[in-house]
Amino acid sequence: MQVIDNCEELFDFAQESRAQGLKIGFVPTMGALHRGHLSLVLAAKQKCDLVVVSVFVNPLQFNNPLDFERYPRDLAHDLSLLENSGVALVFSPSEDEMHPKPMQIGFRVEGISEGLEGKFRPGHFDGVANVVGKLFNCIGPATAFFGEKDYQQVKVINRLVREFHFPIEIFVVPTLREVDGLAMSSRNLLLTPRARKAAAGIYAAFSFGRGLAIQNEPSDEVLESMTNILIDRAGGEGAQCKVDYVAHVRGESLEEISLFEDGSRFFIAASYDGVRLIDNIGVFDK
Repeated sequence: MQVIDNCEELFDFAQESRAQGLKIGFVPTMGALHRGHLSLVLAAKQKCDLVVVSVFVNPLQFNNPLDFERYPRDLAHDLSLLENSGVALVFSPSEDEMHPKPMQIGFRVEGISEGLEGKFRPGHFDGVANVVGKLFNCIGPATAFFGEKDYQQVKVINRLVREFHFPIEIFVVPTLREVDGLAMSSRNLLLTPRARKAAAGIYAAFSFGRGLAIQNEPSDEVLESMTNILIDRAGGEGAQCKVDYVAHVRGESLEEISLFEDGSRFFIAASYDGVRLIDNIGVFDK
């Protein structure tokens, strides 16, 4: 497995690989890897000839400097996991390599980015689009792999690909969950034991909401009940819970809607003892 940290070497590697007729699968990450990330790598290995993984904690997608500083990092562990998974190349650049200063040109994302996470994290998806656009340009993968847990991000990336005509397929991998339903996330490493138990309330809220949706209960009442589950579960574990949103949206446009329909999704963002988690699920997914 090769490990490089500069864009020129990355570009050369990718260009040579494509010249040999190899299809590159690309998995962008911010490190602190877990089984969810490795499921993306596995999907890439099954679909492509070789896999490139980026490990870069992108400062442009953090609107809170403290959140950026706290984000877990363990490059040595990440590299060990990726080598054992059969990855061909890892790109782990510095901030200056990825975003030379002063930055004078960049992407601005509107529309589908403005609700949900966009409302609570201004500029977040601008930062995502900037780094992913640069990586797409350097690597030129046949397919890029993203997790369904970051559903809104996937929609932004799809829009980026369409508007800038990147000849890249976006492949979405289902969310991998712990036994109690908590979505696997690098941020889970920051949870205290009580916050970890409380965070299982996210999936409990989803399950309860889906049950009410099948009974065609009013959407606003369903969302209120789901919010109460989050707060009550946290209180029972002695953890602080701050709910940013519990939403029901149309799956394609992410527009908030009141009637349950095929393809609609529940979204939750909540902080447990200061650690913010996001998740989503299809209302009628099996």
